Amino acid sequence: MEALSDLSALSGLGEKVRLMTLSMQGLRTVIYPAPDLEAAKSWWSRLLGSAPYFDEASYVGFEIAGYELGLLAEVGDGIVTATVRAPDGSIVGFIYNPHFVAT
Repeated sequence: MEALSDLSALSGLGEKVRLMTLSMQGLRTVIYPAPDLEAAKSWWSRLLGSAPYFDEASYVGFEIAGYELGLLAEVGDGIVTATVRAPDGSIVGFIYNPHFVAT
């Protein structure tokens, strides 16, 4: 469901912006691009002292205290990623990973 909202009081944009409703499970994933996925997986495994819980050709996921560290060579296997630029210029990344189960 979409709605028009006047965000000028919050962001100083002074314009109407179309917002979308977003269902989030929470903020719990950090994604690092890893062109050499095998080398990155080896380095992070040594640093964390554990093997990844998810290990495929395009994505490796480590579970760390309820959060996920994802190493991304490319998107695949149902995993979808996106980045957006916030009004302050910062970049926010999102991931949908159907294989991740919160603990």
